[in-house]
Amino acid sequence: VVVRCPVCTGASHISLRPYRGHSQIFGKVNLVRCADCQLVFVRPMPSEEDLYEYNSAYSDNAHGGLNLHPGALLFFSGMALLRLEHVLSYYPDGGANIKSVLEIGPGHGFFCEHVLRRSPACSYSVIESDHSCRERLRTLGATVYENLNKLDSWRGTFDLLVMSHVLEHSGDPFGFLDAAIGLLAPGGVVFIEV
Repeated sequence: VVVRCPVCTGASHISLRPYRGHSQIFGKVNLVRCADCQLVFVRPMPSEEDLYEYNSAYSDNAHGGLNLHPGALLFFSGMALLRLEHVLSYYPDGGANIKSVLEIGPGHGFFCEHVLRRSPACSYSVIESDHSCRERLRTLGATVYENLNKLDSWRGTFDLLVMSHVLEHSGDPFGFLDAAIGLLAPGGVVFIEV
C-alpha cells in the first residue's frame, strides 16, 4: 500500500522517529516527513473511527483535561483575544457587521467568550466533537453541533468561520475544509490556524 501525504498526496516520505504520544491509537505509529511539501504526519494514519473516538474526548486524551490554574486560564484567554484581534483586522469596519460565526473545534470556548462579550447579539455556532467541552460552550451562549453533517441546511450563511488547530485532527483535511467553507456566506472570512 502506497502511503500518501494527507496534504499534497505525495508518495515519497522520510521516516523520522516513533511518535511519542500517550494515546493508544498513536502507540504504534511513526512520524514521517513528506519529501515534496515537508509536512510531518503519522504513519500509519489512524482510522476515521479511531480519530473520531480520540477527538470525542480530546481534552482528556491529549491534555488530561482543562488546566484550571489561573495562569493557564489567563494564557488561553489571552491567546484567544489575540486571535480575535487578528481576525477583526481583516474587516474594514472592525467586525461590527459579523452576525453569525461558526467555530470548528472551539475546545473550552475562550474565543467564543471574547466574540460574544464584544458582540452579544451575534449568532455563535460551534462544532465540537469533545463531549467534555459542550456544556461550557452552551453556557457561554453557543449553539453546539457534533459534526459538519448537522449543518447542511446552513450552507452559505456564516460571516466568519474559525478553525484553530483543527485540520491536524482530520484524516482528510482537504475534504473537511471543502465542506466547512461551503457553510461560509459570500464575502465571509475564514481564519485557520495550524
